[in-house]
Order: sequence, then structure tokens, then C-alpha cells
Amino acid sequence: PGIVLDELLPLTVEVHIKDFVVRRHPHRMGFTIEGATPGTGRLDVPGLIERLGERADAVDGILELWTSPLADTETTVAEEARRAVAGIAYLKQLTGTADTPGRPEGRSLS
Repeated sequence: PGIVLDELLPLTVEVHIKDFVVRRHPHRMGFTIEGATPGTGRLDVPGLIERLGERADAVDGILELWTSPLADTETTVAEEARRAVAGIAYLKQLTGTADTPGRPEGRSLS
């Protein structure tokens, strides 16, 4: 990821943040990759935010969720809503944008 960031960071206007976990199957023949609440998976979100550095105010952050289907639609939607609230709070904490007035118009974590 470092090489990609080195090349693309100067051109970046939007960052999609989608955390994930990798689990090995019990029979050890393959893996499952699933979405995770930001900050609980393998994506180095603090490292990414740090790399944005001075460009952070010029870059929009988009939270993407990848919620696997649960027992029924209502349960899945509720879990996705929980992850959205937790993820936005986590990203705002990392970026120091929690209810910060004066954030440039159109630049937000959504």
C-alpha cells in the first residue's frame, strides 16, 4: 500500500475506507474475506489518515460498509446501521472532525 500511496496521494481527492477481516476456514483450505467495522479489521486506518497529512482537508472520506447477510434483512440492516454509526464516530475521532465547526463546505466524512 505504501508504494500506491506514494504515487497516487498527490492526485487523491476522495478516499473510500472499507475495513475487512480475513478468516481461515476450519478445514484450512481457503479463506473468507468479510467487511468489518472500521478500526476492527486489517486496514491500517490511522496509518492511512496519517499519510494523508496536510492533504486531509482537501480529500473527501467515504465510509464503505461490506456487511455480510445475517439471519434476515432486518438484522442485516440493523448491523449495517450499527457499523455506520461506529465507523463515522471512529473516523471523526481519528481526524479530529467530531462536530468541528468551520469544516470546508463539501469536505466531510460521510
